[in-house]
Amino acid sequence: MQQLLSILNAPFGLLVAGAIISGLLVQSITFKWQQRNWIFQQRFTSERTKFDKELEQKYKILEDINGTVATTLTHSQWVVVGHMKGVGVQQQNVEVQDYNGAVMKWEMDFRIYVIRLQTFFADKELPTLWEAIKKDRDSLDVAIYMLTARNRGSSEDALKLIDKISRMTVDLSQRMFGEINRMKQRDFGGEVQDTRR
Repeated sequence: MQQLLSILNAPFGLLVAGAIISGLLVQSITFKWQQRNWIFQQRFTSERTKFDKELEQKYKILEDINGTVATTLTHSQWVVVGHMKGVGVQQQNVEVQDYNGAVMKWEMDFRIYVIRLQTFFADKELPTLWEAIKKDRDSLDVAIYMLTARNRGSSEDALKLIDKISRMTVDLSQRMFGEINRMKQRDFGGEVQDTRR
């Protein structure tokens, strides 16, 4: 035992003992640091994935709404313009049938989009704007029916409604896109990032 103590008290013994203790201490600190870093990376990856998924869902809703409106308005315009040009009954029936299919899809998807706008977007005016678009689209449906089935009303009035609905949809889309852009400028902690770099 005495010999061990004398070795440990010697400069070389102190150097070896210090190296062993330092090695263990550094290894322990490094392990804890790596563990904390790994946990941080896992949380960051999880939050980033959630953020990206939410962003993707918002873009999809924006694209789906625009697609639904564009399809319905395109078919509406074809029916109105066909009526203005005096196309044959067979062609007009095909156009009206395609239009009715687009309107049926609109009607089925309308409530889904209201729910998605309420769920995924903070702007509480978006569902109201979407419902206003539907109200005008319903008026357009009546105008097209009166024009094609009753030969009443004016093609110009129907085209004005199409244009109005289109402009309202642009407004809705810009508001949705504005919220998406504000979301992209925020980090996961909710702080605005400096985008001037």
